[in-house]
Amino acid sequence: MQYAEATRNIQITGFDDTNVQKGSLKSVTFDQNTFSTAKVLEQLILINLDLGSLPTGFLPSTISLLTMENCNLATLPSQLGNLANRNLVTLNLNKNTMTSITDSDSSVSEALQGLTTLNLTDNAIATFNVALPSVTSLDLSNNKLTEFPPVIFNMTNLNILNIAGNNIQSLTVTSTQHNFLRKLSAQSALSIKTSECSSGIATELLDSVICVSDDAFLSSESSSSSSSTLVIVVVVLAVILVFGVAGFFIYRHHMKSRGYRLSNTPDMVGVVSPPSLNDNPARNRAGSRGRAFSQQRRSSGPNILLAGLSDHGKKMSDAQPRRSSGQFTVPVRGCDRPVKSSIISANVVKIPSEELNHTRKIAKGAFGEVWLALHGKDLVAVKKLISVDGTSVQDFVSELNLLASLSHRCILSLIGACWDDELTDIQIVMEYMDSGDLLSVLRLNPSSILTWENGKASYCVQICEAVYYLHSLQPALIHRDIKSRNILVDSNKGAKLSDFGESRERTVARTMTAGVGTARWVAPEIILGEDYSELADIYSLGVLLTELDTHQIPYQTLGLEESMIVQQVAVGKLRPKVSDTCPEIIRRLTHECLQYDPSLRPSAARVLQTLVASPLVRRQSAVSVDNST
Repeated sequence: MQYAEATRNIQITGFDDTNVQKGSLKSVTFDQNTFSTAKVLEQLILINLDLGSLPTGFLPSTISLLTMENCNLATLPSQLGNLANRNLVTLNLNKNTMTSITDSDSSVSEALQGLTTLNLTDNAIATFNVALPSVTSLDLSNNKLTEFPPVIFNMTNLNILNIAGNNIQSLTVTSTQHNFLRKLSAQSALSIKTSECSSGIATELLDSVICVSDDAFLSSESSSSSSSTLVIVVVVLAVILVFGVAGFFIYRHHMKSRGYRLSNTPDMVGVVSPPSLNDNPARNRAGSRGRAFSQQRRSSGPNILLAGLSDHGKKMSDAQPRRSSGQFTVPVRGCDRPVKSSIISANVVKIPSEELNHTRKIAKGAFGEVWLALHGKDLVAVKKLISVDGTSVQDFVSELNLLASLSHRCILSLIGACWDDELTDIQIVMEYMDSGDLLSVLRLNPSSILTWENGKASYCVQICEAVYYLHSLQPALIHRDIKSRNILVDSNKGAKLSDFGESRERTVARTMTAGVGTARWVAPEIILGEDYSELADIYSLGVLLTELDTHQIPYQTLGLEESMIVQQVAVGKLRPKVSDTCPEIIRRLTHECLQYDPSLRPSAARVLQTLVASPLVRRQSAVSVDNST
């Protein structure tokens, strides 16, 4: 069989059902020319095939994603050495029989240096010793490891680690290693229960108990006088008191008003006009400083000529919010909420579940997970619920309806959804972005490679366009969780804003205790218990600008506890900084967006106008922002 030269994605499975028992294989014969005609092949997915013997040169050097799941692999394929150009960023070798992963083959090791995602779950790996500096997600679960691989501590970009399902009985770490593990995402899993800690202090971490070496604690303690200890105790008690009082008001304010609620989305109205560029939302707001001005009349502002970074010649008016012309009413078992919360908008295209071919899990959160799937010939991202109950289903449907009501080239597009009669199996099908989230892109590409001129300025404008669009709706839609992890990037489509579900349903109390997560992007007034407004999004946008500039999450180098960061941000003593080489226009916008007083922050329209008028942004085509944006 010959593939067309323009073929980008190929999937071959041994059986119709990809979820077969490990070891159930289909015999297949490939030669070194099997995929040679696909000159731009990017994704190769092979599942349930007997690939124990492969010809040299079998793997095209152009691929960025390779899956060889349940393919009878006993070792890392030597053919990976053909990918030494470091195009490969995602490698899935799960459900095989590999026993050791080392750097013994230098050409294979070289090919792995650009990896950001490595999935080796469900093998027989007893030794893992290969340095992977760019990896952000590593899955070694369900293997035969008896010790925590020390090489993991050298993976400075690692964010998600799953090492559960091994036989690691204990783990003793230094304070530096402890800090490394503490910075891992909450999605990580260690499953290590250290029972004895004779040479250190037993410490809870993620889902585990580990031993932190005494040396790290005692060396710092012995250098402190008793008076210093007293000061620390007083400060800690003061912090606890402040957070106790603040927590009460945060919870009370949050329960009273949550800004724009997701359950409103079926009734969302179209936009009449954008806010005036000269209007500051804080001056138009009645009531509290943080109340979204959904009831305010918006004056029509002047047209802006934007530098179009994609979709040449399109107007932003081409992307109006879609109103629902009808609804599907679906009963939900065990639900005590109003039935209307379970209505699926008629704007949602229903996709038969059999049309989706799930390939692998690409993300997992507290309530849902995202799968890469094939819909016809197209790769899509499919979001599922982990647990199905009345509340989670209603929230999921609300998120679905909200996505169906939005239409903008800089916002992740909804393709459709699958659901059954009782919503026990509901899946949201979205467009797939091939480069992952912006956080991973920034970690993978140093600022010397990904510069403002060759990518970051474009991303910046696209993100600002998305925020401006949301804030121009009536009522204004406040995203509430703008950060690099919620910006998805594609090699052709650029950057798009995502995640309109969980962030909106997350309580403020959970936000403040989310580890290295949302709390670092939250505006001071939100920490202090005021309601969300558009200007809280602008503060988060300012934090995101520092991420784009430094390629680091905020406060990463300070070594402060999360609670201390939140406390200092709340009182205006701490805010993220840009680098010495940051372009002046970005430095100025960051300073304005991060103002402690919300009324001093610019509107999204003003930020966008300033950006596109700057020399930093290359104008590729003029796009008019008119009253329907």
